Amino acid sequence: CLVVGGGGAGGKNSAGVSAGAGGGGAGGLVYSQDVTLGLGSHLVTVGTGAPAQTTAGTRGANGGDSVFNGQTAYGGGGGGSGSTNKTGVNGGCGGGGAYSSGTGGTGSQGGNGATAFNPAGGGGGGAGGGGSAQVGGAGLSNSITGEAVNYAHGGGGGSNGNGTPSSTIGGGGGGGWYSSDSTGGQNGIVIIRNHVAA
Repeated sequence: CLVVGGGGAGGKNSAGVSAGAGGGGAGGLVYSQDVTLGLGSHLVTVGTGAPAQTTAGTRGANGGDSVFNGQTAYGGGGGGSGSTNKTGVNGGCGGGGAYSSGTGGTGSQGGNGATAFNPAGGGGGGAGGGGSAQVGGAGLSNSITGEAVNYAHGGGGGSNGNGTPSSTIGGGGGGGWYSSDSTGGQNGIVIIRNHVAA
């Protein structure tokens, strides 16, 4: 089974701060093979992506956790904003830090968010690696559906405008600018592939 958490939202910088906020971290990714399920019903929780941040000087929110059969993929960390909230938030993958010098959050199931670099906010971490200045971390490819799909790419940090959000499942939102809102994270997913013995 494949379990991916919801992506974190980018932060939005303080009013009048002409610099970028941090990108949202992607949701964590947990992949398990040869899982045995008992008879009966099984609860599935799919984490939602965090909504866009519309309040200046405020970090992005974390995405929701996805849970199945005791496996939890944590939601991605929100991106940092200006003023006193520069640091990205910890999560499945860490949110990026905001300019100036905001450090990225830590990813417990993927990459860390990047430290901001003048004037760009740091990119959020992805399931396949950490973010860098303005660029979200790489996602991970998985073929559980029968074809290779990229999941959980980090959101980009803002720089002279909004950062680039990820369009992947569980991807992080882009960091905002002082005059524009950030973008929200993408919803997570739970995929179960059943093998029937011949």
